[in-house]
Amino acid sequence: MSPETARLFNHSNIKSGTGGIGGRGELQDGINGSLYAGKMGEAVNDMPLKDFCAQYKVGKDVLERLGQLGFTTAGALLGVEDDQLADMGFNLGHISELKRALKLFADNTGTGK
Repeated sequence: MSPETARLFNHSNIKSGTGGIGGRGELQDGINGSLYAGKMGEAVNDMPLKDFCAQYKVGKDVLERLGQLGFTTAGALLGVEDDQLADMGFNLGHISELKRALKLFADNTGTGK
């Protein structure tokens, strides 16, 4: 390989510098959207599952099924993926209901509201 070709492959001919501030981005939350705290690095407070379901209007059937599966807090649900919920027997409506409630929960507890 010639020295010129090698420089092209290892990018040694690119002048480095400081990047810009970046753009706003186009990320939208969808069915697999992410949940996040209000501020970077801020912890999300936990809540007993029964209180979470009452406050965020999650149906009794969903609460009962989550209890049967061993969930006791809302925080335990934050890492559960949609396909895992489906495998546990939740239908699309239940999954959407949970994701809506969890997003509100994360937004509210993450910002201290």
